[in-house]
Amino acid sequence: MKNFLAFLLICMPQFLYAQSAATPTVAAKPEKRELVGFGWLFTDDLIGDDHDRWQTSSLNLSWILARGWDGELPEAFGDVIEIRAYTQMISPEDLVNPSPTDRQYAGILSLGAYSHFQRRSAQYTVGAELVAVGPQTGVDSLQTEFHKLIGSTPPSKAVLDDQIPNDFYPTAVAEIGREWEFVRNTRIRPFASLRAGDETLARVGMDVTIGQVGRSELLIRDKITGQRYRTMRTGPKGVSGIFGFDAAYVADSAYIPDSGTVSLKHERYRARLGFNWEAKYGTLFYGATYLSEAFDQQPESQVVGSINFKISF
Repeated sequence: MKNFLAFLLICMPQFLYAQSAATPTVAAKPEKRELVGFGWLFTDDLIGDDHDRWQTSSLNLSWILARGWDGELPEAFGDVIEIRAYTQMISPEDLVNPSPTDRQYAGILSLGAYSHFQRRSAQYTVGAELVAVGPQTGVDSLQTEFHKLIGSTPPSKAVLDDQIPNDFYPTAVAEIGREWEFVRNTRIRPFASLRAGDETLARVGMDVTIGQVGRSELLIRDKITGQRYRTMRTGPKGVSGIFGFDAAYVADSAYIPDSGTVSLKHERYRARLGFNWEAKYGTLFYGATYLSEAFDQQPESQVVGSINFKISF
């Protein structure tokens, strides 16, 4: 499997280059990119299986800049640019007296840029992030103050003193997918993705959408859950149901270091359900995602919930 991961990491850039070279483009005067969309997704296990542990919380923010967006991905790399920022909290199961065989606390901040485009019906996302980890991010202080505000137990000094230390990880991300109309109002989209940096992994999976909400919009995949969140809200109103699953091989992870007391579980699985609802005065998304164990000593899987909404006046 490690050899397969290395093969994918080597071949995907070559495949992207071959696709680019094979598709002639007509030179045109470049248009100024404009802000055409904004999206966010908040994920927390308290709105999933109602615990506060492991993949405990994250927030994604995406700004979409495009030249002449018309509801379809362009062929040219760079015509649609996404600026993405996210913060993430990883914690042991017990925030006061963690087991010596539980994972370390990690506070994470990231800023990245991605290009979204398509060639021969295949959809691509290619980009890079700079991921900051450790007390330097201030994520531990944010969680401490929030827990105090809501009357919950904050992470103890022992937990925070043993957290993943300060570091920066330049990270590359790529995804390829293709969408088919399976039956009326039902679309399937198999995909494959690679990540190399803070974590090095290869993933394959599929998304199924029933309904029209979110169609002809740019959907962004959340790093933790794989849920795809909306950034434009220009499609039809109504309700769409979403189902997805994927499997990954993880070669290494900065959040489960070899020097720690737990060992990385190389195989990871996710399964997700959700719905998008849009009406005249607002939109709502809720999704639940099953996450398999991330390290060998993890006693069970977990379920996290994700939410996004917008109110129009």
